Amino acid sequence: MMTPKMMAMAAWVFQVMIKISPIDKSIEHEHVKETYAQAEQRYHEIADAITEVTLDEDEPSLEWHDYDKKKTLALVIATAHRESGNFAREVDFGIGIEGVRDHGNSWCMMQINLPPGRRHINLDGRKYKYDPNGWSGRDLVEDRKRCFKVGLHVLRAHWFQCWKNQYTHRLASYLSGSCDSNVSKEESTVRVNLASWISRMKFDSNETALLEE
Repeated sequence: MMTPKMMAMAAWVFQVMIKISPIDKSIEHEHVKETYAQAEQRYHEIADAITEVTLDEDEPSLEWHDYDKKKTLALVIATAHRESGNFAREVDFGIGIEGVRDHGNSWCMMQINLPPGRRHINLDGRKYKYDPNGWSGRDLVEDRKRCFKVGLHVLRAHWFQCWKNQYTHRLASYLSGSCDSNVSKEESTVRVNLASWISRMKFDSNETALLEE
């Protein structure tokens, strides 16, 4: 259930989303079958799901240096933005050619990779594991909160996997499975820097006091 602070933060997340991926830009392509109102509603639903998962009291932040809940939230937003191609409808719903990427292996807004032999995933405490009795890619698409919860656990695992990397390269293995890929290090830098920028964004609203608590 969304608390007042969660609702305030979700409003902030929505504002962040339309700042980094304006709705009118996301629906201007001919293949996008979505009205402005539909996209706006979907953005709100995504913002609610990201917020509810990340601010859950039982869900720890990424726990490095001063990486608090708001900074963790910013990293989830940045990752979803980059992974989904600007919060694309096809990826959100897992439909069409662009809906399931990496040859049909990567699912939902966080693009959780479920290759052959590892088609199902489950959570194990603060970690994740591939489990035949776990969730399929379609399960992740059908429940945004599940998608972001699994995504947060995967982010955390890969961040610690690359603990020897410099700060901005810590997400390299999330992208390629390797902490040493130069291409992945570059994309990791893009995401970490975007998250840092997002975490500093402020908006004039009635929710400001709640956001700064």
